[in-house]
Amino acid sequence: MSLFFSSRALTTMVALLTTAAVSQAEFRTWTKTNGEHIEAELAGQTTAAVKLRTKNGSMEIWSKDRLSEEDRAFIGIGGSTAAKTETPAAEAPPEQPATTIFPITRQLGGKLVSMTNGVTAPVPASRVAGVKYYAFYYSASWCPPCRAFTPDLVEAYKKIKAKHPEFEIVFVSSDESESAMKSYMKGDKMEWTAVRFADIASTPLLEKYSQRGIPNLVFVDGSGKVLSASYEGGNYVGPRKVLADIKKTLN
Repeated sequence: MSLFFSSRALTTMVALLTTAAVSQAEFRTWTKTNGEHIEAELAGQTTAAVKLRTKNGSMEIWSKDRLSEEDRAFIGIGGSTAAKTETPAAEAPPEQPATTIFPITRQLGGKLVSMTNGVTAPVPASRVAGVKYYAFYYSASWCPPCRAFTPDLVEAYKKIKAKHPEFEIVFVSSDESESAMKSYMKGDKMEWTAVRFADIASTPLLEKYSQRGIPNLVFVDGSGKVLSASYEGGNYVGPRKVLADIKKTLN
């Protein structure tokens, strides 16, 4: 049995199928941010636009930037990409106050060294730029009282320096040679600064605070004023009293 369709019947069938397909499509109202709207179905989309097919079959391309929030939610994206968030201008960092270089620091300029891993090197100016309290430690490796006190001073220095970077100890060696001085610094793990051995005798400042015996600890402010010393009125009171005064002053 053969089937025969007239051209009119075939046209009618195509129309019915098209109508059925259209009726099953998800037509909805699409609205632009300016209020313009159409009834259409989503026929496709790119990263920047949607392709909309109206009920009469015409196609329109709408930018996603111009879609209403409801339409944007429908296609699965958030707030309008048209809205731009202005990045506030970066605030200028607060102006840092100039570092005060005290007279003592100037007089010691270029004469200080420190030891790291057994190697001595010049102390950079930045390390002492903000120092406003110094403790001059006159000591020597051959002095038994010095060797007894130095470990305590080393431990105290670590704790004080951690809280008070404005404080520094300057070791003034009474050793007979530079190698003896360095050996003493290395053996007792001195982390503070020291006057370069070759400059000790030619630095008038050191003579000012020197006394007839060691260990001698002299605590001064940045201007050079003595705040505490191992000798008071010619009497030896020792370095431990000075160390206690340092802690009281800084804490």
